[in-house]
Amino acid sequence: MIDSQFDGTTEIDKPFWHLESDGFWHLNYQGERLSKSKTPSKAWLKTNVEFAYFDESLWILLQNKAWRMKLRDYIVEHKLTDDHWFGMIAADGFGLLAALLSA
Repeated sequence: MIDSQFDGTTEIDKPFWHLESDGFWHLNYQGERLSKSKTPSKAWLKTNVEFAYFDESLWILLQNKAWRMKLRDYIVEHKLTDDHWFGMIAADGFGLLAALLSA
């Protein structure tokens, strides 16, 4: 949780919810689906989402330790730096992950 252009820190429910639009992260709903135009509360997520899961192809790649470490290192070096957080507004999405894993 790092400060951004917004006040305070990002709570875990925000990426849990918003990652679904990246194409590799999915939510298994046990109740109603909420429009993506609204960010739900933690209470809504606890009531309406049973669990989250990766795409099957990403899950298979993550079973390989070498690929898992490569992805971890990339995220730490390129996505968790001040340059990224202050210079980026939108997420790169699945295309970036696919490019990384095919390198």
